[in-house]
Amino acid sequence: MKLFALLLTGILLYSCASTENIIKEEIGETAEQNENTMTEITKPERNIKLIAEIGKFKDSDLLNIQSAKIIKNTLFLVVTYSGGCAEHKFSFIGSPMIMKSLPPKRSVKLIHDKNNDSCRSIVTKTIEIDLKNIAYDQTPGSEIVFMLEGWDDQLKYTFE
Repeated sequence: MKLFALLLTGILLYSCASTENIIKEEIGETAEQNENTMTEITKPERNIKLIAEIGKFKDSDLLNIQSAKIIKNTLFLVVTYSGGCAEHKFSFIGSPMIMKSLPPKRSVKLIHDKNNDSCRSIVTKTIEIDLKNIAYDQTPGSEIVFMLEGWDDQLKYTFE
């Protein structure tokens, strides 16, 4: 019985190693190595934030829209594109023309400028777009449907 208790105590002590040391061991570091590495590895990516504008559509570099969801006055797009060596720029344009329907419909487009990035890594980003400027009417409850180029489903937006 004493042997069992001693064995159990040893297993518990071994399994209680700090999480930080376990993570460092998994990435090949010892506890004595640079502490800043952990911060760099776990640093979260920030979303790209845009404000939608009414205007003319421009040419865009390739991108794939993985998901699109409107929450309150913000459209969240998850996009992928190739690159990784240069800073990419985005803009979100709403057509000045509105289709007469109930609710009204407006074509919209995410413009991607890859800035001559020739790298081939697949990059995934979340883009937050403030939709207030392209609402049909900026009064609470006003509805419009957005037809996003590159996305099959229509997006119903209710101004809040």
